Amino acid sequence: MEQGKLTEYARGILQDLKEEAQFALYCQRGSGSCMADFGSKVARFARIFGVEPSQLLRRLLTEAVEATRDNKWDI
Repeated sequence: MEQGKLTEYARGILQDLKEEAQFALYCQRGSGSCMADFGSKVARFARIFGVEPSQLLRRLLTEAVEATRDNKWDI
């Protein structure tokens, strides 16, 4: 998934998913059930990026965890 080759629509979705990954991670830490909802959403959009849902989910959550380490929360 190369961001430079994405349509404007796909770039917007990817940005939304990145932001929602941070929220899902935050919510899950507070014993919320957001992660399952987020995983379902990722599964619906993964085909736009030509990747498996599990790959996209893992990448989004990895970036979210890195953002927390860098104290760059966007929730």
